[in-house]
Amino acid sequence: MSNLENSRFYQTTTRLWPEVAQMDERRQIRAVETIVQLVYLSPFAIGGLIWLVLRTDYSFLSDHLDSLAILFVAMVLLLLQPFSVRIRLDRQGEEFDITSSMAPMILWSALFISGAAGLWAMVLAAAVSALWRSTQMARYGENPVWEPLSTFVQQMGTYIFAIMVAATIYLAADGVFPMISSEAGDWIPAIIAIIVGALLAGVLMLPVAIQIDSLVGSSTRLVNVARFYLGYIVLPLIMSPFAIIIAILNAEGRTVALVFILIGIWLVNRLAHHMSKADERSRQLAQEFAELESLGEALIEAPADASTLKEVLATYLPRIFPIERVEVVIFEPEEKVVWSSFRSGHPESMPPVEEDVWNRMGRTREAHVVFSDVSLPGERYTFGDALAVKITVEEPAEESGQKTIGGVYLLRHRSVGRTIDSLATVQSLASQVSSAVYRAEAHAESMAYQKTQQELEFAGRVQNSFLPSTIPDPDKWQIAAKLVPARQTSGDFYDFIPLGDELLGIIVADVSDKGTGAALYMALSRTLIRTYAMESKLQPDVALTRANDRIFTDTETDQFVTLIYGILDISSGVFTYANAGHNPGYLLRAGDGVGESMEVDVLRNTGIPLGMFEDMEWKQAKVQMNPGDVLLLYSDGVPEAEDAGQNEYGDDSFIEVGKVNAHRSAVEIQDAVIEAVLEFTGDAPQFDDITLVVVVREPEGLGED
Repeated sequence: MSNLENSRFYQTTTRLWPEVAQMDERRQIRAVETIVQLVYLSPFAIGGLIWLVLRTDYSFLSDHLDSLAILFVAMVLLLLQPFSVRIRLDRQGEEFDITSSMAPMILWSALFISGAAGLWAMVLAAAVSALWRSTQMARYGENPVWEPLSTFVQQMGTYIFAIMVAATIYLAADGVFPMISSEAGDWIPAIIAIIVGALLAGVLMLPVAIQIDSLVGSSTRLVNVARFYLGYIVLPLIMSPFAIIIAILNAEGRTVALVFILIGIWLVNRLAHHMSKADERSRQLAQEFAELESLGEALIEAPADASTLKEVLATYLPRIFPIERVEVVIFEPEEKVVWSSFRSGHPESMPPVEEDVWNRMGRTREAHVVFSDVSLPGERYTFGDALAVKITVEEPAEESGQKTIGGVYLLRHRSVGRTIDSLATVQSLASQVSSAVYRAEAHAESMAYQKTQQELEFAGRVQNSFLPSTIPDPDKWQIAAKLVPARQTSGDFYDFIPLGDELLGIIVADVSDKGTGAALYMALSRTLIRTYAMESKLQPDVALTRANDRIFTDTETDQFVTLIYGILDISSGVFTYANAGHNPGYLLRAGDGVGESMEVDVLRNTGIPLGMFEDMEWKQAKVQMNPGDVLLLYSDGVPEAEDAGQNEYGDDSFIEVGKVNAHRSAVEIQDAVIEAVLEFTGDAPQFDDITLVVVVREPEGLGED
C-alpha cells in the first residue's frame, strides 16, 4: 500500500475528510475509492439528471402513478439493504467490494412501464436512501457527507445516465413505452437495451477501478480491471431481464402477481443483504483479532512499566473498532500500586462512560455486562447495545479470587451489527490490558527487589567494614573469629578492643531482629559499647550500663541486643566478663582431661539484654584461663542451626566438637565447628547468622626450642 499516501487522490481525500488519516489501510482505500468515484462520476450524474429532465414525458407520471409508487417503495427497500460482492484482484489476496442491490431490476421495470418518467422513482429512492444513510452515519460518529453523496452520484451516473443511453437505443430498435407485448420476439430491443446499459455502467466505473488498482500497487492491472468489469456487469445482466416480466404483468393489470414478485425480490435481496453483513462481520472480526495481535506485539515492545499503555491503546483502539464507540478505563487504585488511573476512548469526542456503568459492572459477579438500548447523552433515540467487560488482576496470595481494576466498554450502532458479536474481541482486549498491568507489577517488583538487593549488598559491605580488619595475635595466645551471615546484612557482630596494659576487650553480640534494621541497630550498639569500653577498663558491667542508657536516649525501637563482653588480661589469663542475656560462653579446661573428659566452665548471664529496659545494671564475673584452655564465644546461630527436619544442632554437639578439637589451633577449632554445623544442616536454608570466636591459651612450652 506504499502508493496510497503518495497519491493526489489520497491528499484530496484527507483534505475533504480529515478522519481518513487516522483510519486503517483497508478503510483508507475505501475512503479514497469514495472520493475517486465522486470525482469521476459527477459529470455523468449531472448530465444524466439534466438529460432526464429534458426527456421526461410528465404525462406518463399521472398515467402510471400507482405502479410507479409501488416500484418506488420497492426501490427504497432494496436500496436500504444493499449487499456486497467481493472481487479478488490478484493472487496476493487483494480484493475489491462491489456494493449492489436488486434495485436495477425494479429500475428497468419502471423504464419499460413509463419510459424516462419512470426513472424519477429511482432518483427519489436514491435520494431517500442517501439521506437515511447520512442520518445513520451521523448517529454513530461517521462522516455523514461523502459516502452517501458518492453512492448517490454513482447511482445517478451508472443507473440514470447509462439507462438513458440504453433507452435511446431501445427506442431506436423499435421499442415502445409502455412495454405491453408478451411475445418473446418483441423483447429483443429490451434485452439489447439491458445489455448496453450494463456494459456502459461497467465502462463508467472502469476509471474508478483503475485508479484504486493503481493505489493497491498490483502488477497485474489489466487482469484486475477485467475481473472488476466482469464482476460489475454480471449481476445486472442476470437480474435486469426479469424487469420485462414485471412490466408485462403491470401492463396486463396483474397487480397481485406484481406485488408477490416484488416481495420475492425483496426477500432475496434481504437474504443477500444479511449474508453480506455476516461476511462483512466475519471479516471485521478477523480484522479485530489481527489488530489485537498487533496490539499485543506493541505492548510487548512497550516499556515494561506500562508508562505508555494509554498511548498504545489510543493508537490501536480506532484500528480494532474503527466505527464503534469504545473506552478502556483503569480505576483509581485504592492503595499505592504500580499503575495509575487513566481513560482511553475512541472517538476522542466520545463523552466519558457514565459512572453507573462501571458501578453496575463492579456489582456483578459476571465477567461482562450487556446494556440494552443505550442512548447517547443529550439524544432521545436509541443508539444501540453496549458491552462492558471487566479488567481483572489476581488478588494477593492471602486473599482469593480476582480484583477488578478497570473495564472495557463497547457501544455499536444497531445498524452496523450486534455488539455481543465482539464479546471475544473485547475479552481479549481486557486480557491484554490486564497482562500489561501484571507485567508492570512484576517489573516493579523486580526493580524493587533488585534495588533492595543492591542496597543490602552495599549495607553488607558497610557492615563488614565494622568488623575488625585484623585478628589480634598476642604472644602465647591464639585467637580466631568468623561470621557467616544468613543474609546480605547481619544482626551479629564481634569486636576486639585494645585497652592497653595487655588488656584486650572481646565482644560477641546478636541483635534481636534480622535484615537492614538489625544491621543499623548493630552498628549503633557496636559504636556505643566500644566507646564506653574504652572509658571503663576492667569494668565490663559499667560499660554495658552506660551503653544501655545511651541506647534509650538515642533510639525508639523494640529491638534489643544480647552480648557477652569480656576483658582478657594477656599476662595473667584472667577473663573478666558481663553476659547480657547472651548464649553462655564455654571454657574448655585442659587440666588432666583429654577430649570428651575435659571439664567445661559455663559463662552464664549476668544481666538482661541491652535495650530492653532503662536504668538497668549488670554484674560481672571472672574466670581464669590456664595454658591449654579453650574459650568459645558464639551466637545462637551455632546451637540453634536446624536441619531439614527442623532438628537443632544443640549445645552438646557444639561442646563435643570443641572438646575433640581442643588440642588443635584456634583457626582449626573454629573451622571444625562451622564445618560440623553446616554438615548437620545440609541443604536446609540458613535462618540465622553464625558467629564464633575461639580464644586459645597456648600450652606451656609450645613454640619453645
